[in-house]
Amino acid sequence: QITPDSYTNDKSLIHSANILESLKEFSERIPRYRDTGTIVDNTLLEAGKNSTAEAGTIYLYPNGKLQFSYVHNDKLFSADTVNKFVYSNAELEVDESTIAGYAAYHKKAVMTDDVYAIPEDRPYTFNKSFDEAAGYRTKSVLAVPILSGKRELMGIIQLINSQNEKGDIVTFTAQNKMMVEMLAMYASSEISRAIMSRSIILRMLSLTTLRDPKENEGHFLRVGAYA
Repeated sequence: QITPDSYTNDKSLIHSANILESLKEFSERIPRYRDTGTIVDNTLLEAGKNSTAEAGTIYLYPNGKLQFSYVHNDKLFSADTVNKFVYSNAELEVDESTIAGYAAYHKKAVMTDDVYAIPEDRPYTFNKSFDEAAGYRTKSVLAVPILSGKRELMGIIQLINSQNEKGDIVTFTAQNKMMVEMLAMYASSEISRAIMSRSIILRMLSLTTLRDPKENEGHFLRVGAYA
């Protein structure tokens, strides 16, 4: 006998199976990428798709601060437009004052139902200036740290406004959290590999400046700028 509960359970099982299949495909595809930006961008796209998030940001941690690296927002702009780099120069401190900063500081995921109604006992707050500048309304947030194998901070995946089938904004689930944590784990090793490869290539190219620093250094910098 088919009941509403069994129908709901069937839908949940199908949804879970689809996410597992998507994660499997992502884990097979991501090693093919060689560029840090491509790895990060695809990770954010995959995380947003599987959690039905309306928007998302990946912060990288290159110099002691969280730096906006890639932004997707289906409501404001599509994933493939140049507008997603609008916050690329913004930075956040790794401390307890913001949601992303808290997740980075404690190296653990944070979920918030409504950033405009954060309980007073939480140390972090929400910076409304980004919403006000973009004419956007952030509500539910999930922030997950990207950690290396040695648990060193590499960045943060922050997803915004999970949506249900009707398009209503809902809270992120424990399943969403687990899925994004798995994506972060897959991405961390590939980001490390890409950074190492880039460092080796730049080191090799820099050797060309030793023969004729006056001429080769300028050429090296020009080629690097074009690349």
